[in-house]
Amino acid sequence: MEAKSEGMHPKVSVIMPVYNAMPYLQKSVGDVLLQSMREIELICVDDGSTDDSLNVLREYEANDPRVHVLTQKNLFAGTARNLGIEHARGDYLMFLDADDLFEHTLIERLYASCEKNGTQMALCRHDIFDMARNQTVRNNPIARALFPKTESFTPSAYRDYLFQFVTPVPWAKIFRRDLILEGGIRFESRRNSNDLYFSFCNAAIARSISFVDEVLVHLRRGHTENTQSQNHKKPYECSGALHTVREELETRGLYETYRRSFVNSAVMQSQYVLKQLPSHPEVYAAFLQALRGSIFVDLDALGHAPSFYHSALEYCLLQWMLSPLADKPNGGKLQKALFFLRESVKRFGVVGAARAAMRFAHRKWID
Repeated sequence: MEAKSEGMHPKVSVIMPVYNAMPYLQKSVGDVLLQSMREIELICVDDGSTDDSLNVLREYEANDPRVHVLTQKNLFAGTARNLGIEHARGDYLMFLDADDLFEHTLIERLYASCEKNGTQMALCRHDIFDMARNQTVRNNPIARALFPKTESFTPSAYRDYLFQFVTPVPWAKIFRRDLILEGGIRFESRRNSNDLYFSFCNAAIARSISFVDEVLVHLRRGHTENTQSQNHKKPYECSGALHTVREELETRGLYETYRRSFVNSAVMQSQYVLKQLPSHPEVYAAFLQALRGSIFVDLDALGHAPSFYHSALEYCLLQWMLSPLADKPNGGKLQKALFFLRESVKRFGVVGAARAAMRFAHRKWID
């Protein structure tokens, strides 16, 4: 379906995949339409919803000329976003989810940062809203120590930490249209982790990136429709996406530049997926065996000196996954904590172990 053409040329095209989002859709779409920047278009791509989402989107389209609705079969969010890119007319592109919350200055602040600094990408901070507890449970997931010292930076100057700072998610970012069209990087069609390749590779090839030090996106957590809550169904999607990132970086001659950042990200992403699987012991065991077999080799995670890893956190998580102690999906917290303490002190000293302990507590890795 063709998106309708309007007289106003949008500065920013907002692309929103929608799949059975009725409980959250009106708030998320409303947050976009109430943005302080008015020169936008909202391209909603219904991904084969079986609830009333498409009808709600049609009502918005009928009442606001900035809203365009596209439809496709249930091919997942990555394919939906790519369809939106084909129809987008804005000078900048943003990719927001239909179940999150957005500050009304989000688009204006990111757009202004790119225009002011001449950057091809801009990102902001986000927090996490726990729906079950009806409160924000984690603010500023990006570690403060990783913040750039200047508002804008070149990716290569941040080579060892680029993927830790940029993160895989696309919804706290804005991209210049020419970066995406000329670079040729698109979302993958995976059920999960379809955004990792897009975010990491576009960040690596961007001429420059800017950062808005404000929480402008509120991620909803605690509902089953969230793709990350379905990791047990497709646990290999993340490692497959990381493999594609490595291949793309190697093809472009960029892998050695970003190797340290990539490997550390691969360790953390792998542990994150494994952490979602204890309630599915057979899936957990198979995935852990695959990590130890081909996946960690494929992702270049092994054979590095302890100092290659960013901290005791990344190093100890890797050693834990390689050890027999990880074989039990619900192993004892005390046993895991003692393992981390021993390994971190041995390899990073008391100070390094103390820093790792603070990160363990903040990120709740010992679960």
